[in-house]
Amino acid sequence: HVSFEGLDMQKENIVRRVVGFNHKDGTIKPSMIQAAVSNLQGTGLFTEVNYRLEGAEAPYRVVFVVKEKSMNSIGLGVRFDSEEMAAVLLNATFSTRKLKHSMFGITARLSENPYGELKWSYGSDLSRKLSLSYMFKYNKQSLYYKGDKQSNMDFGNHKVDLSYSNIRIKNLRLTVGLRFDYYDYHSLLTNDVWHVDLHSQGIVSYYGLIQYESLDRRHNPRKGASLEFGASLNTSNFVNYKGDSPYSAIHFNYLMAISVSKRVTFLPGAFGRVLVGEQIAYPSLNLMGGTVPGR
Repeated sequence: HVSFEGLDMQKENIVRRVVGFNHKDGTIKPSMIQAAVSNLQGTGLFTEVNYRLEGAEAPYRVVFVVKEKSMNSIGLGVRFDSEEMAAVLLNATFSTRKLKHSMFGITARLSENPYGELKWSYGSDLSRKLSLSYMFKYNKQSLYYKGDKQSNMDFGNHKVDLSYSNIRIKNLRLTVGLRFDYYDYHSLLTNDVWHVDLHSQGIVSYYGLIQYESLDRRHNPRKGASLEFGASLNTSNFVNYKGDSPYSAIHFNYLMAISVSKRVTFLPGAFGRVLVGEQIAYPSLNLMGGTVPGR
């Protein structure tokens, strides 16, 4: 017999379908329990997922213990690093407590490179979700060559993103979307060696993501893995890029949790990004360092 602790009956029936168990399950193997735990972790709905066996002898009762992630939250964070010195992050999320619900979120970061984001979504966390977001970010960027500073640039980035996501297959998530980025360059200082001719421009991107998630916890995981593979087709007018063929960007991110003791866990990871095309917009180029993951 299989039961869930931490869910109401309506959500429990849907979660049973996600993990592949029903009320009349017969013999359940350990591998089936581990697969169910991975599927629950992959939904992104829970901050913790565990299980226990009840009963003095077989057949045992399997109880999955879950802790739901709060849909309404207010967060505050502070970060110190050598690149931006100090940053303050503020976030607020509001949602209706329904299986199919609307969610509205606002995020702001106060730092040398500040940004603000508004995000709305509608759908079910266990099936499909439609999302729309707008972000503005102000960037101060310095480029170096062999340790010597070559240029300073200030620019603003307006981003509008429309996506159709959470098409779940167990702990796989598929996302497709349309994104518009407008880069507004305010100033550019370069030396004679490094010359870049920059103009404000807009980039329209069609993209897709495949994400696999089996980490047991969102923060400080002890087991599982996280994998993301994505590709985008980038244009200047929905069809081509400045009269030439669109260029593509392909990336992957991988992280694995390897626990060697109750207090020590290693998190090795790898990422890569490849650009394909004749003409590639300057904001899409691969750079080492900076604040953009995978770039």
